[in-house]
Amino acid sequence: MSRPDLAKAASPVTYVDKNDPPFLIIHGEKDDLVSPKQSQLLSSWLNVAGVKNELIIVKDAPHFGEMFDADEIRIKVLDFLKKKLN
Repeated sequence: MSRPDLAKAASPVTYVDKNDPPFLIIHGEKDDLVSPKQSQLLSSWLNVAGVKNELIIVKDAPHFGEMFDADEIRIKVLDFLKKKLN
């Protein structure tokens, strides 16, 4: 049974608006639980709404794990926070 109303209510893009804070989206390239396309779609909708955002696709990474705890990712997170919190 199709429930587009529930799908819409569950989708974060339903709630995107110009008043949202900046987003940092980090997604694994090889995520088999949530497609990276979902994060790309969220980033696109944030762009349309004029919300600053940064999307990082972690090469060869799954849904979670050690690949996200790398110096390169940590530096990007800290840079994002420094820029947005100052």
